[in-house]
Amino acid sequence: MKKQSVSFLTFLGNLQIMLFNWRRGEPVGTDSQGNRYFQERRQRGLRRRRWVMYNGEPEATRVPPEWFGWLHYTHDAPLPEDSPFHQPWIKPHIPNRSGSAEA
Repeated sequence: MKKQSVSFLTFLGNLQIMLFNWRRGEPVGTDSQGNRYFQERRQRGLRRRRWVMYNGEPEATRVPPEWFGWLHYTHDAPLPEDSPFHQPWIKPHIPNRSGSAEA
């Protein structure tokens, strides 16, 4: 019985997040891992809020560097694929494995 109530609360939490994204969020893009990025439709104060919806388990190290800069207001837009920061010798981004069996 307790497990069923937890899944219902998870469902309600996910529903609340989806409604918030639909009502206030403006989709900006996705990354190679399937994470979706949003910003507020209207500006409140000096700048719009920005956030990420993770594809799978929420882990902050899964945000690639080009989107990290955008999320933290370092860049006005995510870096395009043809930017000088994308070099063929740069390894693809992998999330932090600390604390897992793959560490």
